[in-house]
Amino acid sequence: MDAHVLFPQLYGACTLRTFQRLFRVTLCNISMQDGVSLLVNMSPVKIATVIHEWDLAEEKIVQKYSGQRQARFVIRSCFSGYNQMFVLSGSEDSNVYLWRRKNGSLIASLSGHSRTVNAVSWNPVDPFMFASASDDGTVRIWGSSSRTDRPAEPMNIAD
Repeated sequence: MDAHVLFPQLYGACTLRTFQRLFRVTLCNISMQDGVSLLVNMSPVKIATVIHEWDLAEEKIVQKYSGQRQARFVIRSCFSGYNQMFVLSGSEDSNVYLWRRKNGSLIASLSGHSRTVNAVSWNPVDPFMFASASDDGTVRIWGSSSRTDRPAEPMNIAD
């Protein structure tokens, strides 16, 4: 099954351009900072999972983020941190991944969940805090260890 990333021509509302990939697109997220950066998560067919960052104005991939796992589930990723300098993602290996946007380098693989981490969200008010949600029934609030006296406790959201 081919997946498509569609870009409307910037000045023509009816014309669409299609970029074909050999993956199943599972998420897209536009940067609230610049409005032209687009994260695209894809489930791979036979190769390693890579999150692509597209430049909508240039209609090209400008960065790739690898390391997290996504094969069976929808995994949500987001731009994050001060001036959205980072990319944050969950993973099927129970970890949370953090990359530097500038060069795509992996900064951290954070453990704490026991099952797939399928959603992450950066705090728009506090650039040092984010949340992750997992199939283990917990939501974890993460932050800088220098800003708190104790580790964050998970909240059990399972009935």
